[in-house]
Amino acid sequence: MAKSAKHDIKRLEKKVTSISKALANLNSADDFRKLILEWRRPGWTTPAEFLLVSTILDSMAAHVDALADMKAGLIKGSRAVTGG
Repeated sequence: MAKSAKHDIKRLEKKVTSISKALANLNSADDFRKLILEWRRPGWTTPAEFLLVSTILDSMAAHVDALADMKAGLIKGSRAVTGG
């Protein structure tokens, strides 16, 4: 029988706090507002650059959706463990 690993809840708390802070830092509306203003400047881009930026934004959106699903699963699974 495998030895039971000690549960370090504080380590999990630090991880989730770190993730929460990182996501909050990514969510700077001012950065995105500035991006949009740049894009509206005359002569901003070539068709190739537009494709590159559009592809990156599609990927970012897919990652955001995946993170939202993972967070929901984490919360649901954690509640299921405790019957909550």
